[in-house]
Order: sequence, then C-alpha cells, then structure tokens
Amino acid sequence: MAYSGLPNGEITWAANELVTSSKMNLFSQNQADIARYLQNFDPNDGILTIKVNNTTVGTFTANDINDVDVNIAVPTTVAELSDASNYALASSIPTKVSDLTNDENFVKQSDITAVNDATLTIQKNSTTVATFSANANTNQTANITVPTNVSDLDDASSYYTKSQTDNAISSAIAGITSTTVRYEIVQVLPSTGIDTSTVYMVYDSTHDYYDQWMYINNSWAHLGTTEIDMSAYALISDIPTVGNGTITLKNHDGTLIDSFTVNQSTNATITLPNPAGTIDTAVNNTSTNPVQNKAIYSFVKDSTITIKDADATTLGSFSVNQSSNADITIPAATSSAYGLVKIVTSTTDIGEGATLNEGTIYCVVSA
Repeated sequence: MAYSGLPNGEITWAANELVTSSKMNLFSQNQADIARYLQNFDPNDGILTIKVNNTTVGTFTANDINDVDVNIAVPTTVAELSDASNYALASSIPTKVSDLTNDENFVKQSDITAVNDATLTIQKNSTTVATFSANANTNQTANITVPTNVSDLDDASSYYTKSQTDNAISSAIAGITSTTVRYEIVQVLPSTGIDTSTVYMVYDSTHDYYDQWMYINNSWAHLGTTEIDMSAYALISDIPTVGNGTITLKNHDGTLIDSFTVNQSTNATITLPNPAGTIDTAVNNTSTNPVQNKAIYSFVKDSTITIKDADATTLGSFSVNQSSNADITIPAATSSAYGLVKIVTSTTDIGEGATLNEGTIYCVVSA
C-alpha cells in the first residue's frame, strides 16, 4: 500500500498497504489525523497456509505485522526418501564377478584343470585306423568297416550256405537205400565205428522220446525225434454228442400222427393223412395246399449237422431232412492223420506216386 503526505497534513494510502510503526513515525506531527483515518481503514486478512505432502508447516496472514519464516525441508539425497532402502547406491553395485556370492557354484578359471593332450587311438583287430588328440582343434572321422555278410569273413569258405547245405543233405539222402538203412538204439552217439547207413536213436529221459541222428558228410545230422504232439488234436471225448430231440407230427385237432427222434438208430416213415381234394406234396415255405406242409417245413427245415476234428477238418455231415442214412466215421487215435510214426518195408511205399499222410513220420525197415 503506497501513501504520501499531503500539504494539509492528510495521508492517502494505497489499497492493502501495510501501515507500520515506522511509517506512522514519519508523520508524528499528524497523529490525530492518522488516528482519525485509521478508524475508517479495513485491511484484508486472508491466510496463506503452506503444506508439505498435505501436512501444514506454516501460515501467514495478509495483514500480519510480523515477518514469518517457513522453512520447507526438501530432500536433497536419495537416503532422505522413505523408500531409499529399495534402491542401491552406485558404489554398492558389483562390477566384478569376484564381488558376487557364488551360490550356484560357478566354476572359476582357477578351478578348471588344464586340458591335457592325450591321444585316442582307434584300432581294428590291433591295426590303427585313426587317432584323435584330446586337445585337437579340428574334427576327425574314424570309419571302421565291419563285415555285414558271412562272405566278408576270412573263414567264410569253411561254412556252407543254405543252398549248399540243402544240396549236401539231398545228396546224402539220395545215397541211402532201403537195403542199407537200419535203426539202432544207443545211450550216446558213437565216436568210432560209425555206420553211415544207421539211424542212431538216443533216448531223452527228460522228454521221454528218442532223438534220431545220422552221420552225413562227416558230421552228425539231427533227423528229428519220435515225440508225438497230440495237443492240437481232439479226443473222442472232446467231440460233442448229437442231441436226442424228437420231431412230433400232429393233426390240427391235436391227435398224434407220428414222431421221429433225431438221434434214433432206425429209420422212421411218417405217413400224413390223405385229405380230400388236391394235395400239394411239396414240403417248403411256399406250400399252400395243404398249409400244414408249410408249417412242417418251418419246423423241420433242412438243417445239417457237421462233425469236425480239432483242426476244422470235416469228418462228415448229416441233414435233418435228408432221405438217406449217413455214416460218420471218426478217425481212430492211432490213425496216421494224428502225426504218428508209420513203419513201411520199402522205399517204394514212400516214393513218387505213393499216397502219404501229412504229418506222418515214415520209417523204412528192411527185413
């Protein structure tokens, strides 16, 4: 607020000018007039509130006659801040691996053993194929050729191929005649006095059969055994029996005409009554006159009973509606069809054109 002294002693004031005691003293000769003017003077008294982070640190009134100092403490370092602990000093940040805690056990250079320079030597049958240094700086390939066929081996000529073996066996068998082959039971195969025309039979007490051996082309050949495996064949007791169902024919009024048992041992003739009028004698599903024929067909039909052995070979069959008898012969247990040994007296019995049973062992025995 500005003021000035007027010639007549009056004082004019600018708005909001603070009237201090020093200013009043300048016009002490006009105290009465100043007092008179002050009575009509009404200065503003607004208050300035100073806060830091919403906390009041000082106030100042617009017509205050005293100076007020408000000192606001402003942080000048990170350490003065409330979250300073979340930050690291640049001086505390490690710049070397040695400043870190090795909690993962990383290998230090001092822990690494110096690389040796040993040499790996690769050999094939004691012959060096390649070498490789432990400290080599270039790759190297060592290729070892390994035999993949018998013919690649040094002693391949000492072994027979399959075709050579087959030819040798065929030649040996071709040289055997019915007049020279004989069977001999021995405890062990002989080492001296071996007869190349003899089948030596060695008893196997563990399996209760004989192993058959012949000396062919300067070595023993196993011809097989006398074991008979009947596990794949059915016993007579395994073959289901035919049921004894009975077919009964009656008139429409329920009176019995005749009956026939499926498993009966004698034939039966059933004569139907001769009704008046024309009779359709066909017993089938299209018969209409008389309609009983159709009913008989639907009951009897033409089902077939087929008897088979364990390997599904049909032994015979019988139709329920067939007009003739059928005999079904079940092979005896000693039949050659079950893979038993059959003794013959001449090679002509098993030669070309002879009738042979599959799975049968034929033994030629001379007189």
